[in-house]
Amino acid sequence: MKRITFNLLINVIVISAAFIPRFSVAQETKTTSAEPKMCSNAIYGSVGIGGLYFPATIYYERMLKQNMWKRGISSFAKVGIGTAAHWEGHSEYFLGQYGMLTGREKNHFEASIGFVYFYRGDMYSGSRTTSTTININEDGTYNIIEEKTSVSALSLLSGSIGYRYQKPKGHLVFRAGIGWPEAVYVSLG
Repeated sequence: MKRITFNLLINVIVISAAFIPRFSVAQETKTTSAEPKMCSNAIYGSVGIGGLYFPATIYYERMLKQNMWKRGISSFAKVGIGTAAHWEGHSEYFLGQYGMLTGREKNHFEASIGFVYFYRGDMYSGSRTTSTTININEDGTYNIIEEKTSVSALSLLSGSIGYRYQKPKGHLVFRAGIGWPEAVYVSLG
């Protein structure tokens, strides 16, 4: 009887010892395989300086795909509206960019590219033509009948490269880098 109890106890210990590491690995795999995700939407403001050029922009950003190729790379699209003061005056613009974000934790490298469309101000004038119609009277005086100014807007390539601090599921976004039309920028949102 003692021999059967002893053999049973040894078998239980051996079987338990064989399965305990498997359960431990399974638990460990489950907790590490779930990648923390970034917030899908972000709104932030950006100010920059580039010599005598001072831009300020407000952005809406949407995270498109996260953890692409299982390498911690995410893609995003952003649109913004901004203004830039410079030596000659000021300009206002819209922009849209597509970008990539690396990193799984809170420190990220980001790069984006797109277009900026200046719709008002000094940089608006990609080309400006003015036509004036003048009516000369019999007494030598003249009247300006019609003056037309046509302007074609300036659309340029835009982009940025920089550092981003954003915790997964965190709502604070801090950015710093260099780009166009942002110049050397700092963002917070």
